[in-house]
Amino acid sequence: MTEGGQLGARTLSGGWVGVAALQIARNAGFRAIALTDKAKHDFVLANGAFAAFDYKESSVFDQAMQLTGGRGVELCLNAVGGSTIAEDLLLLSPMGQVISFGHLAGPPTGSAADLLMTDFTKSVGIRVSDIYTYYQADPQGLSATLSSVATDLRAGRIVPQVFDVQPIATVAKAHAILETGTVRGKVVISID
Repeated sequence: MTEGGQLGARTLSGGWVGVAALQIARNAGFRAIALTDKAKHDFVLANGAFAAFDYKESSVFDQAMQLTGGRGVELCLNAVGGSTIAEDLLLLSPMGQVISFGHLAGPPTGSAADLLMTDFTKSVGIRVSDIYTYYQADPQGLSATLSSVATDLRAGRIVPQVFDVQPIATVAKAHAILETGTVRGKVVISID
């Protein structure tokens, strides 16, 4: 992806991974579009999103195309899964890619043919990713990436957003908070 390129980030929870991705994208000069609940738009905009669209609205495609001058986004980061992978494929520019790294809404639906052949002439791709594979395939690369993130954390270029802190004795309550869908950032479990 080229600097200044368009990145789409889909998150239902506004959780730490999505917030970190937005902050990293902003720091690298990318224009990130966050697809999240309307109630979280101010939060994601304050944490690096260039624009925020309500994923529940039918006009997301039109809004993204208008913002990108009809080109679409170069990369969609998707932690949601389910039917949203197919939706994100529609948002891609030619040679764009969806990276699926979570399944909050369940595994992706549809076959590879259903997903990829719809936009065959755009030469788009889907990648599934997890940090464990990165570690196994390229431990030095992961170490360098984590070192870069740690440098940005120390310098204040990445700022963790803590929504709530719960003692370990109330871990069930912390989980219930996560399930409300209102979390903005991370719910932290304290072992003090």
